[in-house]
Amino acid sequence: MAGQRIRDNYILSSIGIVCGLLILICIDSGHNWGGDFSLYIAQAKALVTSSMYHLYELNKFSMDNSIDNIGPYLYPNGFPLLLAPAYFFFGVNYVIMKGYCGLFLILSIPVMYQLFKDHYANRFFVFFIIAFIVFNVSFVTFSNEVLSDLPFFFFSLLALYLMTVKNTVLNQVLLGICMLFSYFIRDVGIFLAPTLFVLQLQQVLSGKAQLKRWPYLAIPYVVFAGGFLLNYQLMPKGGENALAIFFSRLQPGALIDIMIRGGKYYVKVVVSFFLAGFIPGNKLFWVLSPIPVFMAIGVFSNWKDHLHFITFVTLIFLMLLIWPYCDYRFLFPVMPFLIHFMLKGILFVSNRVALKQKHLFAGLSAALMIFVFFNVKEIIRFGKMETDTVYTPEMRDIYGYLEGHVPKDQIIGFNKPRVLRLITGINSIYVDEKTFQQSPAKYLLIEKEKITGATGQYDPMFETPNYILVKKGL
Repeated sequence: MAGQRIRDNYILSSIGIVCGLLILICIDSGHNWGGDFSLYIAQAKALVTSSMYHLYELNKFSMDNSIDNIGPYLYPNGFPLLLAPAYFFFGVNYVIMKGYCGLFLILSIPVMYQLFKDHYANRFFVFFIIAFIVFNVSFVTFSNEVLSDLPFFFFSLLALYLMTVKNTVLNQVLLGICMLFSYFIRDVGIFLAPTLFVLQLQQVLSGKAQLKRWPYLAIPYVVFAGGFLLNYQLMPKGGENALAIFFSRLQPGALIDIMIRGGKYYVKVVVSFFLAGFIPGNKLFWVLSPIPVFMAIGVFSNWKDHLHFITFVTLIFLMLLIWPYCDYRFLFPVMPFLIHFMLKGILFVSNRVALKQKHLFAGLSAALMIFVFFNVKEIIRFGKMETDTVYTPEMRDIYGYLEGHVPKDQIIGFNKPRVLRLITGINSIYVDEKTFQQSPAKYLLIEKEKITGATGQYDPMFETPNYILVKKGL
């Protein structure tokens, strides 16, 4: 037993080291345009400087006066709280912050091991799941983003693991804290509460837990509710505009279209997780069609053993289907479980057809080696790419000019208002050439390729090869 533990720790450490090196390859000193990252960093700064309500007012003005819905007034404060120490000691340092986010992918390795090791008689399958995640090009290259997805991936997995450990007061308190913090990072963390309830109900009905111990079972919910109420009283309510837009789009006709679009998108995303660009597109369906079949078999053949996994994955998928915005990163929390279901399905079928274990291991090992090889190849290729679009020499010149010539109390129109405010300290709104005149912005920074002629009526102030800054007259 001790020998197996030492061997497993060696393998986990080796995987973590290689994953860390791959993450370092991907990280650069700038950032892509995006926009979400800038509000997360601004909130981290606001936590350090005790100015969260001021940031709320600034961004509320920016969002309310923009021509399109860009994002919430504020994001949940869990991820900014994680970023706050990095900001306190290093300021806005993207290398430090990206490396910090990537660290949560590495920390997820032992959590996944603990979460899945009791579901398999052979550790090979556990390491298969781990390798499939931490050497996946989508996960590793995402470390080049200052976003909340990798921290949420870690904390949600940790919460799911803590649901299965010994039912002591300390463990239940830690579970409640982990559930709460997962929710503070991303709103879908709320689904951990019904997941826990399903697991507890199953344990009580099966006799694994006694109903008379309900005070212990209730501890995580009490901790979660207490933290939720405390946050509600102390912090500004930053998500109301995003929720309003979300519910406004839940009309019967629009909802069906959103669900169809989301379903098609996420089926493609799930398939893409099993690729690294080495399977021709026209052969894609035929090569990968057994995978969802194995997943379905794995779910239905072992549903009693992982009902809480199924609950969590189902709730996440249902939310993604009705959420009006699609992004591959939203699937990160469920990917280990989809791979787990696939392996369970393969094991079920192999047992039914009496496939020899050595042949099964040989086939899965070959598939994993091919997968890792092509994914690492893609990761290295990504590391050679130029991904910084925010801090190019041209944009640095623009930021410098704005800081020296535009008063801090003015408003600038720009298509990335949150980024501009973070870097220059000048508030911004998203307007275009047509809506600039009626907007509260006095200045407009616009890409030249988007100019249609209306900017000619304004006074030009500054010009670069790709941008022009104009100002309204008196």
